[in-house]
Amino acid sequence: MMKNVSKIFTGNSSNHIFLLNSNQKLFGCGWNEYGQLGLGESRKEEKIDKLTKIQNIPKGKIIDIQSGCIHSIMLIENENENPKRKLYSCGSNAYSGIDTNHKIYEFTEIKSSLFENDDNILEISVGHYDNLILTTKGKLIGFGNNAYGELGTGDTYFQFIPIQIELPELRFNENIFNYHLSCGYRKSFLYYSPFLSFSNLEEDLIKLFGRKEFSDISFETKNGEIIEAHKLILKYRLNQNQNQIEKLKEIISKKSIKESNQIFEMIYSNRIINPKLYCEIKEIINLNEKIEETMKRIYLNENEKDFIIERKEKQYKFPKLILIMRSELYRGMFLSVTEDKSNKVTDYSELKNHLNSILSNNDIPTNEFELFQSIIKWGKHKLNINQEKEIDKQEKEQIQDQISNVIHKIRFIDFSNKKIAKILKEDLIPNQIHQAINDLLIMKSQKNERELQEFIESQKQKQKQNSFIFNSRFNFHNSSIIQAKKHFIKLKEWINDDEFIYKMKLGFSAKRDGFSAQKWHEKCDNKGKTLVIIKTKDNFIFGGFTKVGFISGNNRYIKDPNAFIFSLRNDKNNRKPEKFSIKPKEDTWAIYYNFSDNGPKFGEDIKLNSDLQPGFLNFGWNYILPKGIKEGTDEARSYLGGSFDKWVVEELETFFI
Repeated sequence: MMKNVSKIFTGNSSNHIFLLNSNQKLFGCGWNEYGQLGLGESRKEEKIDKLTKIQNIPKGKIIDIQSGCIHSIMLIENENENPKRKLYSCGSNAYSGIDTNHKIYEFTEIKSSLFENDDNILEISVGHYDNLILTTKGKLIGFGNNAYGELGTGDTYFQFIPIQIELPELRFNENIFNYHLSCGYRKSFLYYSPFLSFSNLEEDLIKLFGRKEFSDISFETKNGEIIEAHKLILKYRLNQNQNQIEKLKEIISKKSIKESNQIFEMIYSNRIINPKLYCEIKEIINLNEKIEETMKRIYLNENEKDFIIERKEKQYKFPKLILIMRSELYRGMFLSVTEDKSNKVTDYSELKNHLNSILSNNDIPTNEFELFQSIIKWGKHKLNINQEKEIDKQEKEQIQDQISNVIHKIRFIDFSNKKIAKILKEDLIPNQIHQAINDLLIMKSQKNERELQEFIESQKQKQKQNSFIFNSRFNFHNSSIIQAKKHFIKLKEWINDDEFIYKMKLGFSAKRDGFSAQKWHEKCDNKGKTLVIIKTKDNFIFGGFTKVGFISGNNRYIKDPNAFIFSLRNDKNNRKPEKFSIKPKEDTWAIYYNFSDNGPKFGEDIKLNSDLQPGFLNFGWNYILPKGIKEGTDEARSYLGGSFDKWVVEELETFFI
């Protein structure tokens, strides 16, 4: 049994843990397929089921270790080095911040010019595949997966090495004493403020009480011990009464250090920890008021502009509460619409300008359902719907017109049926948009992909102003073929390689680069893992994937046991997306290479000629057919594209790293 454990390190998304003992010896166990335990080249086992000592740890004091799904990040401090703190990582090269093509089996330093000598790392946070770092100079640095905007860069591009992330309209002081990073699964956030965020407030304030170096008022216990606190917090918790602070000093002067700390914990956290002590202070503090309400009073008070304290001949100035949701950058804009006391975003033109800029840009990760709810709240706030009075019909129509000019750019097509049904209950939605959304719900409920697509295309023509309703925000590496998120999810599931899925790029487009096998080979040969997607003029979508890639060498088959072909859209047979693996013992014929005569060719099942047109579909020759379909039949040959050789390629796209 391991003794003297001082810290346990793990993560929200990890399947491995680290334990540190009092002698700074590090141990780990759990999943290790990508080398995420840092055990070195000699220990490449997928699973380590016993606590194992980790050798070759970088020199210095281990401040923190955080685990992602398949990587780990370590923060080391050395007093005699500049900068004092450095980052080290191991595991998957895709998420570890180190530019390399192989797995990292030992903790290796993450080197970047962003880590300056006169700067220092305050905090790190590691999510499923993403990483955020906060420095004393106020830099927010990130790297790793960004497919859902979790790095807050304003786009969804993967970041392999550390980059600096812009923090709009933020001020930062290196002496700031309350900050927090949190990365999760597809979502991250950062807050820093003079005292708290609006989440987990009680814990925030207790942590603040523990940061004595920035306190500005002292209390002395009966035994002469000094307790330091914060005037601004006490001012509001004691009902802005200076006499109450003097009474509190008198009470503390008669208590032990333990009792005094309990009193302050009750004041800072709103929790009754010691009932007897609570009875003594209940006259000077209102514990019935929730912490959230106290902090909103501070935040909304125009006179409390900045938190300024003077200590040891120095003045520290901290901005008031700032909260940024990193995966939903603009969510905070609508804080005011639910607060009657705030007029920050009540002007229509300001609301319209903000929303149009957000919703017109597909690169800004946005929770549009939350935006819709906030717009409706804004409308209700303007009409004072929550007040018991009759609503003026003309005023309501005016608000509906304003809402119409904002929500027509929301992509309702991306919402679930349940959310759309909830939306339809709102009576502030203008009639024309309400009808379009209702029709959309009816078509989505019927679950007929072909009829839904026909309906969407007709509505785009009919509803010119409201066409955004039917345009999905989803973007798959600038593909014009993959427009449905469900198709992306299936490809991700089948390929089962997040590094490839998020790192790949659109290397060839027939519409862009030309319908020529020679041009296709020039751009796509020798690229390793390759994804080919074909769309026909009859709206069939199919293709193939190879881990080996199309290797130069004329007129030859290439072996690939991991190759597969697939169908994403098959309206003729009303089939859901399907994957078809290479037949057992036929992987030698997985793909075929011919520079001059053929484009991409998967076995003898999918063939494109020199003009990237069929060719033929001889499905079932080398790849496994669906159950019930026999090889060589018309049904098999027409399964993927509607016919054996009469289909026409509308677009062919190829993706690789």
